[in-house]
Amino acid sequence: MARCVSRSWSHTWQRTAPPSAVRAARRETLVDEINAISGAGRQRHSAPCIYAELRGRGRPVSRKRVAKLMKANNLRPPGRKRRIPMTTDKRHGDAVAPNLLDRNFEIAAPDTVWRTDISHIPVHSD
Repeated sequence: MARCVSRSWSHTWQRTAPPSAVRAARRETLVDEINAISGAGRQRHSAPCIYAELRGRGRPVSRKRVAKLMKANNLRPPGRKRRIPMTTDKRHGDAVAPNLLDRNFEIAAPDTVWRTDISHIPVHSD
């Protein structure tokens, strides 16, 4: 079932709606403001932060509109670098145990090479 709009409402809306050039100009000024806020913060601000700043300046705008404009104009804060966990400390002066097996897993005689799993032993770091 299609919804109908009264003819008088449609005509009123067409007369009062701003032309597309006016909307484009408003959008451009908003993008310029977003650029200014983003540039002042060394492009570290996300859409919610810029939205809050614009609202603080008295600019009536929605958070989703700010996010869409930022995405459309490729204005985004840099992503966080992935933290790679460090499992060993390579910067120590202790002697490193020699690699006696040298990845040669073929053993000629029993009881010459031993292996074990020590993952169950708790290690406390100081």
